[in-house]
Amino acid sequence: MTEINERPFEERQAQLLDWFIRVGEMNPEDGDEKIPNPDQQLIKGILVDLGANFEISEEAKTSLAKYTNLGKRPGLDAVWGKEKIDGFKEWVKTDFIPQFEIRTGREFPSLYDRKTDTYDGVKHSGSMQFLGEITALAADKMTSDDYKKLTRSRLSKGIKLENMKPGDPYEPSRHSCFLPSFPQAALNYLKAHKSV
Repeated sequence: MTEINERPFEERQAQLLDWFIRVGEMNPEDGDEKIPNPDQQLIKGILVDLGANFEISEEAKTSLAKYTNLGKRPGLDAVWGKEKIDGFKEWVKTDFIPQFEIRTGREFPSLYDRKTDTYDGVKHSGSMQFLGEITALAADKMTSDDYKKLTRSRLSKGIKLENMKPGDPYEPSRHSCFLPSFPQAALNYLKAHKSV
């Protein structure tokens, strides 16, 4: 057990969640280089405590380096187990997103397809990217700089979405978002379903 993992889980989780809060509070004008580096060993220790197994094949590790959720899926299944990833995705689609829609009275945006200039109906993409990217970082398949850049983009878009008034226009962007409340909700879900 590493020194990081010897601290209580709740303390380590709070440290990670504080990192997301700090990223979300940063001035959008500040460059990505001003974002503090995520503590990769802390993250890996937390994910292992939540049931992740990083002793996977090279092929599975390689898939974690891919950008898309579909590309990352074999690696996520290897690290977490297919049943747990299926359950996480279902929870996002049938619980987390609907709760947002009920609370705000507006629809969660789906992913924008630049090729067709339409929304594709996939509302859960950014939430799945959250899990895929944090897993890829912990598995050394994403650099800290790439992780910071993508997290900032997804989180800042999620903060705008959270603060929108009904009727405000939603502007599509390159990266799907996750809400500022999602990191804690996702870690809580993984903790509650550790044995799956």
